[in-house]
Amino acid sequence: MPKRKISGADEAEPTKKLKQTTLVGVSTNVTDGAWHQNSSLLTFNPPEAKSSSKVLALDLDGTIIVTASGKVFPKNTHDWKLFSKKAPAILQQYVEDGYLIVIVSNQAGLEKNSAKLIGEFKAKVEAVVARLGVAVRGYFALKDDINRKPRTGMWQALQAANDGVEIDKAASIYCGDAAGREALGKVRKDHSHCDRLFAENVGIPFRTPEEFWEEPEADCRDTYPLTFDPRTLLSCATSLPPLAIGTPTTPTLVVMVGFPACKVFSLQVVHISHPLAFESHHFSKNSDGSKAPLQVPDSDVLLSLSKQPWFVLRAFYSPFCLISAGKSTFCNNHLQPLGFKIVSRDVIKDMKKCAKVAEEHLSRGSSVVIDNTNVDAESRAPFVGMAKRLGVAVYACLMATSLEHSRHNEMFRQLTSEKHTKINSVVFNMMKAKYKAPTKDEGFAEVMEIPFVPDLPDKHRELYFQYLLEK
Repeated sequence: MPKRKISGADEAEPTKKLKQTTLVGVSTNVTDGAWHQNSSLLTFNPPEAKSSSKVLALDLDGTIIVTASGKVFPKNTHDWKLFSKKAPAILQQYVEDGYLIVIVSNQAGLEKNSAKLIGEFKAKVEAVVARLGVAVRGYFALKDDINRKPRTGMWQALQAANDGVEIDKAASIYCGDAAGREALGKVRKDHSHCDRLFAENVGIPFRTPEEFWEEPEADCRDTYPLTFDPRTLLSCATSLPPLAIGTPTTPTLVVMVGFPACKVFSLQVVHISHPLAFESHHFSKNSDGSKAPLQVPDSDVLLSLSKQPWFVLRAFYSPFCLISAGKSTFCNNHLQPLGFKIVSRDVIKDMKKCAKVAEEHLSRGSSVVIDNTNVDAESRAPFVGMAKRLGVAVYACLMATSLEHSRHNEMFRQLTSEKHTKINSVVFNMMKAKYKAPTKDEGFAEVMEIPFVPDLPDKHRELYFQYLLEK
């Protein structure tokens, strides 16, 4: 499909031939423009680009330049022209007003670390900078990590290299074309919100290219909604009570249901809003992580079912409940201390053996939690049947969380744990396709929904509530 035509776009024109730079190892210094690289970030920091408290940061593709061919993606490194003929004059005025001009761009296509690709890209950037006619710094994210927008790693690197000058965010600007705008006429829908969200995360004013190069009124497109906004969780983190749970009075079977699991952080809040068979056992956590008695308010809804055995099927709409809340974390931190035996397919490796071990524990009078995925009715049925056969009441506890919320937590896990193994998006989509919410028709006495919030260490709290996904 043809690239949208931009009014005032600079016509393709020859640029002076620049000396080709080369890549040496993982990190390199190149004399033709002070290039530096590690496995995650490529930076361009010529001495002419002086540090300043005021920063004008811009995306590269679709913002400073567009393709000269009119195609969505450039045919080669020479297929570019300036977004606007006004760009050199506008940037010169910002420089005269004391701004540092910076390019901040995602360039995952260079991740292969090819000396040829990176050398060509460096030459292209230098040609663009020469055409702009002002000193420019550049930060280019090579991987899907903390440096990739909308995450703020590149901004942190910029601040660290600013010669001790604190950047005035209120006086700075970020301009980018990935603003989450809807299609309008022949103008294509933006591929993501990553530029707008990057500015939100950093805390600086945002402009689209049309608004910046032309006029504020030049961009009249609406934005499409985010699939997940982590900041909506800030209010629920303070509105729910601490964990209230009880010791079962008879053998109890808990089946965890959801997507591929990995521990991230424990739950601070699980408010069970249905009568269950417990001896009351409430607890909270001290600052050192130890458990402490919890004073339960009169409005607490945790009740007793007069010694009826308790079975909870814990169903998850998305991987967040498993990946971020952590079904394994929930089992280990909240059920195992109450006497539950954890039966995990990750450990036993075979589903039939899991069922056999669970039945043996229940027959001996122990309570059991099945720590597996079980995202559909077919996979839940054997455990429902077991519960009925053994006279154990069956309840379904549903933690409804969106797929994008799950992906947010998966990304958070990648950014905060070196030991974490990335879960491919294909896995998320496969599990989403299989997922069926539990119903009474499966044999449950009740299906209950349980809200929750993460228990975050202070050092990770700010990161968690930032926009980590691109849309």
